[in-house]
Amino acid sequence: MNTATVAPRTSRPAKPGMAKRQSDVLAFVTERLQQKSPAPSVREICAHFGWASPQMAQACLDALHANGSISRESHKARTLSVNTVTIGGRTFRSDNLRGVAIPVDSALLNCLKADGMCLVRVE
Repeated sequence: MNTATVAPRTSRPAKPGMAKRQSDVLAFVTERLQQKSPAPSVREICAHFGWASPQMAQACLDALHANGSISRESHKARTLSVNTVTIGGRTFRSDNLRGVAIPVDSALLNCLKADGMCLVRVE
């Protein structure tokens, strides 16, 4: 098994005390964006999780924005972007990855190269 060192900051986990609902919403938003779909609306998040009130989705999005897991533009619809990356089962803020040693197999290494990740050193 190889070890890849990825370039951007420190190895602080992205979701230290994130609630399960927030984590689930983050995973849903990430999945939608990876499918090259527009970011989900508050109502689409509610429909996906079976919530009756859009306040629940809005509260999760507000918390994710406050802890830096997502970015969004004020007063614009569907402008969510995810600021985290999951590598080897661990989630990191994408701006905090400098010098993180991560065990990877050749399949993951090829996937990282295909996604344009900047690999500094492969051992």
